[in-house]
Amino acid sequence: MKSDTVAVHGGYETEPTTKAVAVPIYQTVAYEFDSADHGAALFNLEVPGYRYSRISNPTTAVLERRVAELEGGLEALCVSSGQAALNYAVLNLAELIGGNRRGGFERAHPVAQRRVLAAACRRRAFRLD
Repeated sequence: MKSDTVAVHGGYETEPTTKAVAVPIYQTVAYEFDSADHGAALFNLEVPGYRYSRISNPTTAVLERRVAELEGGLEALCVSSGQAALNYAVLNLAELIGGNRRGGFERAHPVAQRRVLAAACRRRAFRLD
């Protein structure tokens, strides 16, 4: 598909009941669970599905698939603000450079211009040396 087509139709399969080609906008914040165990499995990320709109919802999932397809990536992540996007970017860089999956940092070396990270470094244990 051309990028214009992907931008409009990518990441979404036509809904079988209505045959609608446009992505519906889900205006809900909560989803029904089959059981308490099913809800626990969703929140523990043991099974795929939706649990709470701020974490993920069907509308955002389509957008993420479209962006990933347009950019040639495997996955994409949509967040609610530019600040959240910057936070994820810096945290991923820090983990790649010096972090570990247990939440600690042996010696993280964020890579950015001094003035970009200056305020964050003053609040954290990072040193700009």
